[in-house]
Amino acid sequence: TEPARSRVAVGWIAIVVGSVVLVAVPLMTVAWDARAGLAILVRDDIRHEVGASVLFAAAAATCAWLAARPLRDLTRAGRIGGGIAVAACLPGLCGSLAVGLAGLALIQLPALRWLSETPVPLIGALTLLMLPIAIALRIVLDRPDPALHLARMHVNSRDRAAGGSTLLWRLSGSRRYWAWSLLFLMGYADLAASAILHPVDMVPVLVMLYNFMHYGQSSALSARLGAAMCAPVVVIVGGWIIVRLGATVTGWLRSARPGAARA
Repeated sequence: TEPARSRVAVGWIAIVVGSVVLVAVPLMTVAWDARAGLAILVRDDIRHEVGASVLFAAAAATCAWLAARPLRDLTRAGRIGGGIAVAACLPGLCGSLAVGLAGLALIQLPALRWLSETPVPLIGALTLLMLPIAIALRIVLDRPDPALHLARMHVNSRDRAAGGSTLLWRLSGSRRYWAWSLLFLMGYADLAASAILHPVDMVPVLVMLYNFMHYGQSSALSARLGAAMCAPVVVIVGGWIIVRLGATVTGWLRSARPGAARA
């Protein structure tokens, strides 16, 4: 009906206007300021800080993703197993600041003080922060799927291994990779725990930007922020290409096996 169409049109107009005001205008402002700070960005290399953030986020995302599988299984093991899984999620639900302060208290103990100059405390804290999301993603993605079972059968067939690998990637591999990427972005964007627990010689890039914010040099800050935001995109896209090629090559190799079974 006409009134319904009008309401839909008004809704879309509100979404577009809100997106422009909340996203496009700030991005344009940052990009304009970044033009003047490009020379400073070239002079002041931030690759070390970006590399530290990528290392922390990738390690924590991998740990959280691997730990989420047994914890997901515990949710199906009755009240005791479910209680253990909930207890594992509690630190992450308390927030980054609480986890960072708890981690700081732990590494100040005499027996654990040697960990303060290693990446272990920060990676552990980020892993705890990611666990609730990782478990939820595991529960959603690990549900039984007849099509996925068929794709795995094709992978083990010489005649259909290449097609089975492609299908397996679409049904499972790509989804799991993007789930891992979400965890990676969570770790990369963390500030509170990273500021508290990072080693002295491995400062995450967002912590460096936060400290630099107080100097009032908006152009240099905008340029560095742009570079810092491009880094995870490059990592995720590059990783997707590598993993996708790996899945394709694996399918080709399986189809070329002389001893492979035929369907």
